[in-house]
Amino acid sequence: MSLCQRTFYNRTDGMNNILCRQIETRRDLCVSRQFRMPLFLNDLIAIKTQLNARSGSENIAYLLLYFAVVRLNDKTDPVTGLPNRNAFNTVFFHRQKPCRTIVFFDLNHLKQYNDTYGHSTGDSYLRAFALTMQEKLTSYGKLYRTGGDEFCFLSDHKADELKKILDQIRKNGRSNPLYGDYPLDFAFGVSEKKTDETNEALYMRADSLMYLDKRRMKENARSDTDERWN
Repeated sequence: MSLCQRTFYNRTDGMNNILCRQIETRRDLCVSRQFRMPLFLNDLIAIKTQLNARSGSENIAYLLLYFAVVRLNDKTDPVTGLPNRNAFNTVFFHRQKPCRTIVFFDLNHLKQYNDTYGHSTGDSYLRAFALTMQEKLTSYGKLYRTGGDEFCFLSDHKADELKKILDQIRKNGRSNPLYGDYPLDFAFGVSEKKTDETNEALYMRADSLMYLDKRRMKENARSDTDERWN
């Protein structure tokens, strides 16, 4: 074996050890947080097995596969399985054809679930909301988890059409029982793109409308409480 070949194999084997440790770390993180193990983690574990079983140039294909799966991981939220903020930013700010309408969601009561029942229940609450909303809105666009209790929905449908659907979903008030018995209690803001409006301006407008809706919900809740005590 030539010096160049030995150098290549040593570097490849060293990379194998690093990748295998990364795979174990990702798996341990998900188990410790009591996440549902996503499919990509099973894929990573399978790739690790192949890396251990092979050496040299045979590993190149598995290294490339690993990086492809990691890239998918970087755009997937591990709690809900939805595309995450990285995926949202790529689609919303960089795709050639802009979306017509954006919806901002803010899920209420996540902090109370976390503080009262623990983060595992809080994660279940997030999943129930995400899966229910994805199920109800799948024919209208794509849902993303962009923050702790914040979600964004991109659609090519008109804003008025989406508002009616979301008002009805919120009126019904419960998640799909298949995902858990949780309230669908959320604020939202819907903005349809204006002529020559930038994506940044559209984004800010929807965000502002969502926070306005959230303030209205809090004011209505206070009014209802005052009425019950008077």
